[in-house]
Amino acid sequence: MNIRNYKSLAWLIIAVMLFGLMPAIATAEAEENGNSDPTEVLYLVDDVVGTSDPSILYKVELVGGTTPKAVLTESKELTGFNECQAIACDPDDPQHLIYAIDRGSGIATLGVYNVYNDYWENLGHITTSPGSLNITAVVLAAFSPDGRLFIGCQESDEIYEVNTDTLKATSYGKLMVGTTSLVLAGGDFAFDSDGNLYTWKNSGSLYFTSYGAFEPGNMATEHRGGATDYFTGLAIRENGSGDLVGSKTNPSNEIVVINKTNGAPIDNYPMYLSTDLENIHPYNYGDMTAGPIFKYVICGHKYESEDGSLTTSSGLAGWEILLEKEDTTSPGSWIEQYSIFTTTGGSYCFEDLIAGTYRISEKQKSGWNQIFPENGGYHEVVLGPDYQESYYNFWNQMKTYDICGNKYEIAPDQTITSGTGWEIYFEMTSDASLIATGSAVTDAEGHYCFEDLDAGHYKIFEENRTGWDVVTPSAGFYEFDLNECTAGQSYDFYNIEELEKHCVATETAWAAEHTTEGGTRFTTQGSWATYIQYPQTSEAASENNPNIYPLYAGQHYPAGYLEVWDEDNYLNVKYNANLCDGFLATHDLDEKDIPTPGEVCEGEWEFLELHLQIADDADGLLEKSNGNGPPLHSHGKLNPKIKTHEPKNPAPGQFDNKYTPGEPFTDYTFEIDDNFDGNICIAAHAVMRYCGYECTEPDE
Repeated sequence: MNIRNYKSLAWLIIAVMLFGLMPAIATAEAEENGNSDPTEVLYLVDDVVGTSDPSILYKVELVGGTTPKAVLTESKELTGFNECQAIACDPDDPQHLIYAIDRGSGIATLGVYNVYNDYWENLGHITTSPGSLNITAVVLAAFSPDGRLFIGCQESDEIYEVNTDTLKATSYGKLMVGTTSLVLAGGDFAFDSDGNLYTWKNSGSLYFTSYGAFEPGNMATEHRGGATDYFTGLAIRENGSGDLVGSKTNPSNEIVVINKTNGAPIDNYPMYLSTDLENIHPYNYGDMTAGPIFKYVICGHKYESEDGSLTTSSGLAGWEILLEKEDTTSPGSWIEQYSIFTTTGGSYCFEDLIAGTYRISEKQKSGWNQIFPENGGYHEVVLGPDYQESYYNFWNQMKTYDICGNKYEIAPDQTITSGTGWEIYFEMTSDASLIATGSAVTDAEGHYCFEDLDAGHYKIFEENRTGWDVVTPSAGFYEFDLNECTAGQSYDFYNIEELEKHCVATETAWAAEHTTEGGTRFTTQGSWATYIQYPQTSEAASENNPNIYPLYAGQHYPAGYLEVWDEDNYLNVKYNANLCDGFLATHDLDEKDIPTPGEVCEGEWEFLELHLQIADDADGLLEKSNGNGPPLHSHGKLNPKIKTHEPKNPAPGQFDNKYTPGEPFTDYTFEIDDNFDGNICIAAHAVMRYCGYECTEPDE
């Protein structure tokens, strides 16, 4: 298995074992001039050379900002060790253990410090075989990515693998630069996450041993470069994938970031004790290691609050939860990490998090109010050793809205008043299914309101009251999606009172030709009945382009028009009350110029009866007649002695085609079998009336 993948899997297991599914929470103040880097904790040992005092293990926090510092905090005395110059930590160890090797007695002694439980234990001497105490002068120590402890002896330049359970050391070989073994006096070494070994020799040189070359025996090592720095400790941050750092002893006392490719220094962090930031710590010979990376999880739930309280109700799935981390180089600035969605039941978890300050928030959804947390809508969580377990929950309440409006009545004189006692209805639908209904009655001011409605699709309409016509809304209803925008509108209804209809004339109407004489008459006197001629040719009229003939009521009033066309072996004759735009344009007329009978406003013509006769010629039309026409006149006077009569008059009551529905109408179409050849004659008769309303002056 790839080492890097192995480590990721191990950390996931460790996080669950140590911390369960809950996050760590703690409060901490940023250090002056910057924030401590929370990637992991560095540990430094001070061997207190020249005294019998125990060696001291320090926790080191690198603080950025305008004045970088390496602040030494939380010292731990390593009882029984007074010359500890090598420490190492396996960052994947679930127990969070730091191993220390002492050389004070001349024999290498191994001890262990449990970071998690703050417990120190002297384990005993390191042996090469049972009873052989020949491991001395250990100044280098490091854990490989697969969890093995290696130490280096400066007297033999030998590297050993140490079993931390049995304390037995097995020779692993030497680091070879060409044919020469690398001298291990002073300095330190550290593994990166890929298993490559970096070694600093205190002649100011950096060496590199690849993962493939680090095998038992003589191990090929290359020189990478260096500087004049004298490092007694070496570590690689971020679980072996971050910066290479070295610790310098007196007189400079610094933590230095080192270039991995050439050994050159990059950044310097002077050492200070946390109890006295003005004085550089008098650090002596020792070692450094990157301590365990504590991994955490942040979990919580997303809940719906039905009444605005923080009582747990149903969990909400599918909500996006956002994670941000404070920028350690710019306090108060936040860097977005990633987001996840709540699962069934509303739960969420951010896993495998390192120490630091985080902000957890939710992505807002339209139609919801967040009621917790209240401080801007986010949780701020500090992950670190002094945590307290907690759930970071979010409560939201579905927004409700009001639909309100007013009812107005318009009188015949155009006076507008509030409409009291009108019933207004609503319907809520989803995918054409009815979800909810309701109604309200307008108050004395004509106002109505539907309150506390959920977001959704709504239709608002009013009662259908006899004697009133809808003016607004023109469709007779409002239909919309209820949300923040639409809820703020006023949905008003305007109705106008219907006026009493007055009919001032009932007239006989005939279709006529477009001639100045008014059309082709059956007789020259006694009757003004007319007929029209419709030519049937290869280019016969169609429904979209019919022949149009005016209808005259009472002989003088253009009251409508006739449309005639052929279609599918049928002759179509359509009656239309009132004039079409085509007729007005043809005769260069405006509607106000058309004479109408009686004094009414907004008047219109209506049909009461229709009679239609079609024949091949005018004589065929007169087959439907009442007999002879009137006697001929002599010198303008009726002469009863003259027995000669005008031709017959048509009798509409005998026509083959009739339509008498018993109520007024404004259009009707006859569809007649077309058994005619050539030009045909049409007698189109109607009984029409002219109706309108009493004229009133509008009230300003």
